Amino acid sequence: MEASTQAERNPMSYLYECSVCHRQTVSEAAATIDNDRCCMVCANDHNHSGKFERYACSDPQYFDAEAMGKALLYYAFLGSGDEDDAMSNEGWGYCARFENVLVFEDTQGFVTYDEFKDTEAAEKKFNEYYIDGWGAQEDDIYITHEMYRGWQAWESGKQIHVWARRNEEYPDRRRVLAAISLHMRKTGYFPNVWEETHHGIKHIGTEVW
Repeated sequence: MEASTQAERNPMSYLYECSVCHRQTVSEAAATIDNDRCCMVCANDHNHSGKFERYACSDPQYFDAEAMGKALLYYAFLGSGDEDDAMSNEGWGYCARFENVLVFEDTQGFVTYDEFKDTEAAEKKFNEYYIDGWGAQEDDIYITHEMYRGWQAWESGKQIHVWARRNEEYPDRRRVLAAISLHMRKTGYFPNVWEETHHGIKHIGTEVW
């Protein structure tokens, strides 16, 4: 009865289970995402340097409890199977999409999120990150170029044999892409294809026919 009276006075304050600490509370909810809530106690408890320091503030007057609460909730959702899409990269970390929100946990464990105007905008940005290298996996195919070896292709650390053109010492890029296409058709396995450069890696799967 008392909780109901409290709810009438303050709609944000009523008996509920915090999805972060998993305790029932009548504390004001710092943030709400669908039917999940983060209590104000959890938001304040994480207002310090560390995993969620992007949303921390030493001055209570400027502390954005809702932003902290959302970060805590999204982190609680990671790996739950509720993601609309997700990818990870050993060098960068983990990225998940929840409708119009992208959530990141980098290799140092820091958590951040970006909200977009709609799901389509979030999907577009997710795909851009994917192509830029976030989606690269160890068992994908990679092509490289070395001055004294020409173009080469590698899958799971093993080199894919490529024949050079007649009268040429090393294979050119087009021959490597053709060899990858033939290799995938023979094996029935069609992984992503990436090109390693001095500036990082880029997705080139659309170039393989």
